[in-house]
Amino acid sequence: MAASAVIAYVLTAGIATADPAAIMDSHSRLVPGAPPLTIDTGDPRAMQISAGGDLVFLLAAMPAPVPNGEADAAAQFSVSAFGTGWKLPAHGGHFILAYRGDSTLRRDHALTVFTTVAAAVAEACQAVGIYWGPAGATHEPEFFREIAAQATVQPPVMLWTGVSLARGGGKVSLLSRGLPEQLGLPDLLIEASGKQGNEALGFFFDLLGYVVRRNAPFAEGETVGRTATEKLPVRYVASPAGGEAKVMRVELK
Repeated sequence: MAASAVIAYVLTAGIATADPAAIMDSHSRLVPGAPPLTIDTGDPRAMQISAGGDLVFLLAAMPAPVPNGEADAAAQFSVSAFGTGWKLPAHGGHFILAYRGDSTLRRDHALTVFTTVAAAVAEACQAVGIYWGPAGATHEPEFFREIAAQATVQPPVMLWTGVSLARGGGKVSLLSRGLPEQLGLPDLLIEASGKQGNEALGFFFDLLGYVVRRNAPFAEGETVGRTATEKLPVRYVASPAGGEAKVMRVELK
């Protein structure tokens, strides 16, 4: 599946305003040594943010919350809410940050830069949450910044995907959300016993990170594992969330 444009919504307590100098300063502290951002404020309705002369992002301020409670409902799909019960505080405005997808960089590398820019904008405007559109997940700001700060070391898949968690019959399942739209990769389904919940979550993100780094899905029947000797087969099945696209399924023993 071809990847499409990515949009992040940076949610603010009041009317969305941000100082370009503060965005650039935040980014330079978040990613030391990275080429500085340049920001064109010629359009009163939007800023154009350039990173390294190759990537261009558009930042537009909206004087209202994200409609229909969409961002509020999406907080449940962020791992930042797992075990904490974090909920999105009330927000009165938001920024729309769009990556157009026309970079010469490999897609995951371009998304990494986009993530660090989103984190810088969020810090500069004292965001109350970041709604990652393709993942359908709203992240807690400090969690977002902490993961984004490591983005040049490892893919920030915890920010790029929402996670649907289901329990029942003594089992737990974890389903990623948003990889096809962003990276052209299939989503991942991990199924395990209820006692393996925490281990399953760690393996889930390790496996997602590996797939993103190699920039290719597993083949049907290919094996993966938590150790050098474990051989768990990958199967392609219909997504529990519906739709035509199949997902990679791995069952933990």
